[in-house]
Amino acid sequence: MGSHGGAGYSSSNGPGNAFESALKSLVKDYPLNDGNSFGTKGSSSRIQVLAVDDPQSVARLFWEKLSSSGNITEDSNGALIAEFKDLTRVIYREESSTPGVPVVKIVLGKPMAGFKSTQNIHFVKKGSKN
Repeated sequence: MGSHGGAGYSSSNGPGNAFESALKSLVKDYPLNDGNSFGTKGSSSRIQVLAVDDPQSVARLFWEKLSSSGNITEDSNGALIAEFKDLTRVIYREESSTPGVPVVKIVLGKPMAGFKSTQNIHFVKKGSKN
């Protein structure tokens, strides 16, 4: 479906830029675990699970905050992808292989102190068995 809104590429993912600020703002409401990622370990070592009251809204909040300064495109499967000059990518899928479970994947293009470089976050309803 072509490009989506966005302000184009950010200048970098260095200290003080919009992406890093957005990531740090999310940590205030959704603290990182001991592995420097959001949520708890999922069904594999590549997946984190974040249990929240409204998975769709929270996943969308993560996407909107983290993608706002990236170049946004959509792939053939409907996933939204925000790309940055330093090769950082944020990918939003409305649904994972588990129905009703949205996903935000964060792949840092360069190391960022205090954050795991790749996070595949599955947003589930608090109390669910997903």
